[in-house]
Amino acid sequence: NTIDHLIGIMVEFPEEVTDNPNTSGNGKILLNSLDSMPEVLERCDGFIADPPPHNLNYFSDQMLAVSNYFENVSNGHQIFTYTIIDSIYELPSLMSEYGQTEIDLTQAFIDAVNIAADSVGNYFTSNSIVVAFHAGVGQDFAVPFIDPTPYDLSSAYIDEEMLSTIEIPENIESFLSNGGILLPETQNHIYYNVIEDIFYDETDFCDYQIGITGTFALLLGYAIGLPPLYNTDTGDAGVGVFGLMDHGSNNGRGIIPSPPTAWSRIYMDWENENLVDITTDGIYTIDTSLIYKIKISDNEYFLIENRNNWIQYKADMDSLRLKNKIDDYHLGHWIDTFIEETNENQFSQSNSGVITSISNYNFGLPGSGLLIWH
Repeated sequence: NTIDHLIGIMVEFPEEVTDNPNTSGNGKILLNSLDSMPEVLERCDGFIADPPPHNLNYFSDQMLAVSNYFENVSNGHQIFTYTIIDSIYELPSLMSEYGQTEIDLTQAFIDAVNIAADSVGNYFTSNSIVVAFHAGVGQDFAVPFIDPTPYDLSSAYIDEEMLSTIEIPENIESFLSNGGILLPETQNHIYYNVIEDIFYDETDFCDYQIGITGTFALLLGYAIGLPPLYNTDTGDAGVGVFGLMDHGSNNGRGIIPSPPTAWSRIYMDWENENLVDITTDGIYTIDTSLIYKIKISDNEYFLIENRNNWIQYKADMDSLRLKNKIDDYHLGHWIDTFIEETNENQFSQSNSGVITSISNYNFGLPGSGLLIWH
């Protein structure tokens, strides 16, 4: 099936009466506004990514952000519609009980779909995928030293193999035909005390923020059939920051994920009209909107693309952060600099505070120039 519809459900856990130090938060979705969280405002006096309240509008805007990303990088071929169900459901087990093994993670997703089954049934078609947003942050990024919260839930594309490990209630089997996605309400540790344990000698946490769009886009990439471009056994990078299906998902602090590689976009039939076969000698101007293919043997070819990360003429994020430096030892904060130096045509931000679209998803790349793929 072609997946083109997202159904979001919001889930939380029984409240931790005594705080479990192995998880972030108390099991509940953050519904207070930022103004009522003075400790967060003390950690960063600049832009706060993915701010609470994490309510219906917030999650709807997260789905809008990932939908805008795919529409942009696919040249309009991959369009998602989306629905968010207007209820917060409580799962039967504590967060820490779902965060220990892959089977437990799968169980969290199954419990979420099961508890929301009546509402999901109102919107589900054969082209839908269910996205369960749960309370807390994702266990998705390596921390510098010892991980203080090992039982936070890893984000996941819940595939057939994972689903086969668990007995699935019959009434929801059809809702799992395209797998599912498990995501946290935020990837931004700034809302939780644990950030002070992770970066214990830091006082300014503005540059440790991560948006959720990158993780969401990566997992949705799996769901629609984009192959991973890293070593899935070891986690070692393949194409690194230059493609969505590797570290590039986290470019631009997770707010500006990299477009998929040229090969991936051709594989998905998103670039047929933009593919130029070079078969004769000559001088070619490499246009940023096209991909060039040079055959070098019967089963081998180069793909060439021209990627440009300039935000202003000849100025990318590195040079603009230098221009906005805090002092001689600290560059300008990444997201603050981006917002300061862009214009209204280069990004959109919703009323909920979510950055919902970027005019050029190459802005998060570390440089500009030709990428030659072999």
